[in-house]
Amino acid sequence: MLAQRAASEGPRWTRACLERLFSNISLGLIMRLPANATIAEDKLLRYLLLPQVRGDKSAFLAQAGYVRENTSLLLHDLHTQIVPIDAVQLESTMFGQYYEICCTLIGPNGLKRAVRTILDD
Repeated sequence: MLAQRAASEGPRWTRACLERLFSNISLGLIMRLPANATIAEDKLLRYLLLPQVRGDKSAFLAQAGYVRENTSLLLHDLHTQIVPIDAVQLESTMFGQYYEICCTLIGPNGLKRAVRTILDD
């Protein structure tokens, strides 16, 4: 039920994420991140929360209430809201195996944002 609601409310890629998740469950291509997964605070400060000329994510996160001044809150929310979600195996390249997590991130101001996270091993 939650997956169907997210697909109808979120962007088109959300539906694609859910389709990959359901098809990959039967193939065993799902990975659970360890609860103590490392999220580099530097990546939050220098990439996610810093305005970029191309591929900016800071404005998207600011709408939910995440700014550089509350980086620790974003770090906490990533650990509690995204890390527990199953990751779907994507392609493998010379740089490693890639995984994807699609879910809803609820910001400190209560705004829900559909997010797609790409991880590598």
